[in-house]
Amino acid sequence: LPALPAGVTEKVETIWARELERNPNLKAGPLLAARSVEAVAGERRLRLLCGVSNYKNFMGTTHEEVAPAIAEEHRHRATGFLAVTFTADDCFLLGVRSPKIDWGNLRHVVPAGRLRPDEKDPFTGIRAEYREELGLEASEIRGLACVGVVADQTWGRLNYEFCFRAWTTLTAREVIKRAKAAKSADEHCQLEPFPWSEDFVRELLLADP
Repeated sequence: LPALPAGVTEKVETIWARELERNPNLKAGPLLAARSVEAVAGERRLRLLCGVSNYKNFMGTTHEEVAPAIAEEHRHRATGFLAVTFTADDCFLLGVRSPKIDWGNLRHVVPAGRLRPDEKDPFTGIRAEYREELGLEASEIRGLACVGVVADQTWGRLNYEFCFRAWTTLTAREVIKRAKAAKSADEHCQLEPFPWSEDFVRELLLADP
């Protein structure tokens, strides 16, 4: 990606310093900034174009105080992905977001992440999240499918969010036990299983927007 203008860099540094005061655990690690995503004509494929960036530039250039005042080409929008996971005993799992994380504190969330330069596509990324957040290996995930791409306007941060669904061969209790020993176990205060129902999920997620 082209270097950010000096004025934009200054704004990014200001936002980063403020966020570090609130959450010293933040790291300016590498990620892929989405430039465009489009359907391939006549095929069931999406073409995603990215550039190499980092978490600091992503957080700073898409911040609500900065993004409206800078050119679109300087906004480093991350490529996000999430997955709704159904267990062998017909539940789906939601985690309660840890206060240690920089956004979504104490909200219900599903396994999710952002695409890094060492991950070739969102499918690779979500499989890595399954392993890091829930301790699930690829052999324990069935029917992984991308069901859509949305523009997530939360904080103006995750512009492209690839949404997946999948089934695991484990029960909810087995997944929760496995997740306690996962690499990123501290991202959630706890995991909670719920019986699947579209109406129930809608009411749950809209209860505290």
